Amino acid sequence: DISSTNVLAAASSDSSVHLFDLKTGNELPPLPVEDVFSMMFDEAGSRLAVMTFDRVDVYAVPTGELLGSVFLPADDFGRLLGFRSADTLLMHVSRVSEIVDSGASDPFDSCRLQEWTVTGELLGDVELDCRSQPVALSDDGERLLAMGDEGWSVWLTADGSTLVNGVDPKGTVSVGGSVVARTDSDGRVAVRLVDGGEGFTTLPGAGFQQVVVDGDGDTLIASTADQLSVIDVQTGDVQSTTTLPWQPALLATSDDGQVVAVASSEGQLLRWDARGNKEP
Repeated sequence: DISSTNVLAAASSDSSVHLFDLKTGNELPPLPVEDVFSMMFDEAGSRLAVMTFDRVDVYAVPTGELLGSVFLPADDFGRLLGFRSADTLLMHVSRVSEIVDSGASDPFDSCRLQEWTVTGELLGDVELDCRSQPVALSDDGERLLAMGDEGWSVWLTADGSTLVNGVDPKGTVSVGGSVVARTDSDGRVAVRLVDGGEGFTTLPGAGFQQVVVDGDGDTLIASTADQLSVIDVQTGDVQSTTTLPWQPALLATSDDGQVVAVASSEGQLLRWDARGNKEP
């Protein structure tokens, strides 16, 4: 993950999380964490939540101080969604009483959206539709993107209600600010407003495989098999491009869309300054 202060967090096989200052290229003190499932920065970039097998630990950045932990019950399957505020986390928690059909697309009989303090106090618990699984939380913690066999939806985290949904585009979907962007089977990128939007607007270009929207919903990063493009959401204009030495497996962007991290399937990492079209 990349913070709003341009710090990159990367889990390593040496049982630690490494932090890098993308402005200077310097490495910050690592965090001693084993078996990392996922990581999320808060909106200010001053806290990092790290999910392991049975808990979520929250650390101060850049000091590495452990601020608190959220422990999961043994019968629950938890997924870290991100920070709703500097002091609270959102978790997707599922429970299985008995799996009758191991091939079922929705084997869970209970799915909840829970809000926890960083010190482990449960503040909220909302029932969700188990047929869709959350995949991304907006930076303000107010909207949640979910994917299922029948398509995708954007939910309000306050009550789990659906804001907008669509048919599975056979591509990637990203939400940032009040904008949702997707790629389709033809490699085109389309965008729409989450609140009150009247359908998608397809942007110029084709061959895109992945897309990610910045925190404000102003800029999106789209990748082909060997190229990255920075696109203005409002106008559809390509602001800059760069050629990649390998096919990207994962994209991440800073909140302002100016610093991009690209990972390959073999663990290679490239950092790109989108403003100057150069690697920082």
